[in-house]
Amino acid sequence: MKEHRIVILLIGMSAIITLVFYTLFLRIGETDSTSMLLVEQEESEVYYESINDHDKILRFQGSMGEYVVEVKSGQVRMLESACPDKLCVKQGFISSAFEPIICLPQKIIISIKNGHEKANYDIIN
Repeated sequence: MKEHRIVILLIGMSAIITLVFYTLFLRIGETDSTSMLLVEQEESEVYYESINDHDKILRFQGSMGEYVVEVKSGQVRMLESACPDKLCVKQGFISSAFEPIICLPQKIIISIKNGHEKANYDIIN
């Protein structure tokens, strides 16, 4: 009888833990209605604006030449870059705050921020 209570308790705890993680991961995947595009170049903000308004093409001058950012349906991608390997372009569209586009040769970070929050980096230089 005692073994049955332990099994039921373990199943209940597993169900609760699964529900909590499932809810958290669903929230991570959600796109906030106030998603903001943040473009940083050489540790300075060069662009910060909503990406939910309309589709657009943005052109910026980087350390190696021009780079082009495309905003489409609430997603963002590096369309063109003057860097040699083009890894930032090959990354494709991002739609979450957890997947920034980073171009090391151009010293660019492109990210999506939810709401009116800007980047809070925990980096020591």
